[in-house]
Amino acid sequence: MEAEPPIPELHDLLAARLDEHPMLGTARLAVGPVERLDSQRLRAVTRADHRSAEELLPGARSVLAFFVPFRGEVVQAARRAAPEVSPVWARAYLAGNQAVAELGQAVVEWATSRGSRAAAAPATGDYDPESLSSRWSHRHVAVALGLGRLGRHGLLITAAGCAGRLGTLVSDLELPAWAPAMPRGCRWLCGSQAPCRLACPVGALPGLDGSVNRRACHARLRANARSLAPLPEAEVCGVCCLARCGRPVATEACERSRDGRAGREAGAQHDGGVQAGSDLCGVVRRQRVI
Repeated sequence: MEAEPPIPELHDLLAARLDEHPMLGTARLAVGPVERLDSQRLRAVTRADHRSAEELLPGARSVLAFFVPFRGEVVQAARRAAPEVSPVWARAYLAGNQAVAELGQAVVEWATSRGSRAAAAPATGDYDPESLSSRWSHRHVAVALGLGRLGRHGLLITAAGCAGRLGTLVSDLELPAWAPAMPRGCRWLCGSQAPCRLACPVGALPGLDGSVNRRACHARLRANARSLAPLPEAEVCGVCCLARCGRPVATEACERSRDGRAGREAGAQHDGGVQAGSDLCGVVRRQRVI
């Protein structure tokens, strides 16, 4: 059984706020000292001007990341619609962004009530239109804190899957380090034939070199937003989240396999999804922009 988080009131705060969002599941939280964010390493794997925690909040001492998963029925609706975009998925995406903003504000208020400060990074939209990358990578910050791993599709895969929304904050509080337990082993190692790669309707996902065609992906998101009008700014797709890694994972350990065969067989016998591990989904060390 997973140990209780060292800051139960913060964990309970996140859970209470999500009760208002029926399309969203239970948030997963990770906390760590700012030293976990190696600026040189982050800039090497993201962009040269990636922000530091100090830039977001002078005097920052701790970093928090939380993942808000979509409920299973949202993922199922998206699977039925694929490769077209699902309006249910779009509404969950917008609800997730709203929840991330609300949770961020709740944590800021929680820190203020303790005589301290916190600052939240925006969930989406804070990116350079030329490179289509953000100066603060929620995904890479979350990886540094132990919330999950990056899959071959470049998304964060957590113990609750990868279908959901992600938020991060920094605070001048000195908070105890905490990350949710991740299951050992992997039900399915995708290798070069990742289902997300094969399913992408515009071929934007990587081969063995780890490259992602961000422009092809973004063009697809813009086209979907037009088809989903009048939903506001619903730049969504979700097809790459619909493989096993998009669903909540099982907790049982399974046999590792470099070629993925044993993992696929185990996954077929128990439809629990991908489990996190050091080899998870051919972990992407760097996402190169084409």
